[in-house]
Amino acid sequence: MPTAMAHDGTEIAWTSYGDGFPVVMSPIRRHGRTADGYAREIADGHRLILMDYPGPAKPDTLTPANAVADVLAVLDAAGIDRFGWVGYSFGSVLGLQVACAVPDRIAAFVCGGWTPMGAPYAGMVDLSETLARLVRRVLGKRRASSARQWVTFYRGLRDWDEAAAREALATTPRLVLVGDRDRSSHAPLADLVAAHEQALIADGWDVRYLEGRHHSVLVRPSVVGPAVRDWLDANLPS
Repeated sequence: MPTAMAHDGTEIAWTSYGDGFPVVMSPIRRHGRTADGYAREIADGHRLILMDYPGPAKPDTLTPANAVADVLAVLDAAGIDRFGWVGYSFGSVLGLQVACAVPDRIAAFVCGGWTPMGAPYAGMVDLSETLARLVRRVLGKRRASSARQWVTFYRGLRDWDEAAAREALATTPRLVLVGDRDRSSHAPLADLVAAHEQALIADGWDVRYLEGRHHSVLVRPSVVGPAVRDWLDANLPS
């Protein structure tokens, strides 16, 4: 079972499916029906890398910089130089950070379940802090580690200049993919994408909506997979 070493000394498990130009997808657990579904939908003609990340809880150290270093460790372990990135929710936020660190290595970028313009980073800080307090109160300090890692991560992005990632990806094919019913109080993503749609298109992004779908659509490879695969087929190097 292939692994890479994370910044905190824990292992990051990853799995490779298929052959062709590498595509990294995060966060997807390597086993189970969802992973199998994405392997069927995307790995036909591409080498799909699924990452179990963040894996073991990193309550005090899951900073954006450390998370990027962990992704690069997986890429090194897999022998990957240039790659396509398919992110969803946290995976898209992480991918934008990776893009800033290694823009020349990203050949195509899918920003799923998130927006690269007008993103609700402050809302994610508030949400993660609220969830961490709730988990600690209900389950106790020991069980709250996983929730606290998101506080650490999103606090590190509270004042981040998101335009830096758009600049880093300026010459890269890129797609925003969101469910048209993806609307929560802390992150009304469908509305945010719609509000910035013309600016995103002018900036070079493709924008697509998944009709009738909420944020949980990630667990539907039969819905997300074909949309992603078709776009990758048209935009990745042959």
